[in-house]
Amino acid sequence: MQGYQALKANPTINDIYVPLLNQYGGQVIEADGDFEPDFEWGTMTYKADITAMNNADLIVAFIDAADPDSGTAFEVGYMTASNKPAILVTVGDRNEHPVNLMLSYGAVSNVDLATEGFAALEKFDFTNIAMKKWTGAIL
Repeated sequence: MQGYQALKANPTINDIYVPLLNQYGGQVIEADGDFEPDFEWGTMTYKADITAMNNADLIVAFIDAADPDSGTAFEVGYMTASNKPAILVTVGDRNEHPVNLMLSYGAVSNVDLATEGFAALEKFDFTNIAMKKWTGAIL
C-alpha cells in the first residue's frame, strides 16, 4: 500500500484503479488466507480488470523480482498490446533475482524501489513519461 499512497500523492495522476481493491462482490483476498474463488467470482473479476485496463491510459505494475505475479505479467502484456505505456516498479534485488525479459524490456519506464525508493513514484511525471531502460539481470 506504500506504493499506492505514493501514487496518490503524485500531482500528475487523476485516478488510480487497484485490482485488489476492486474484487467482485467486495471479497478481500489475503496473501496467506484461505480463498477458493468460484467460477462466477473469477469471471467477473477478470472482466472488471479488462474493463479497467481498456479505460486506463497506462499501467503502473508492481512486481516482486523474486516472485513476479503471473496476473501482473498478463496485465503488462495486455496494456503493451493495447499500445498503452507500462511503467514497471520493482521490489527486490533485480540482479539477485533476474526478471523475465518480456516484463523487464516490455515496460517503457522502470522504477527500482531498492535504489530509488517510493519518492520516485511521487515525483514521476505521468503526463510526459520519460523512457527509462531496465537495469538488472534478465531471464
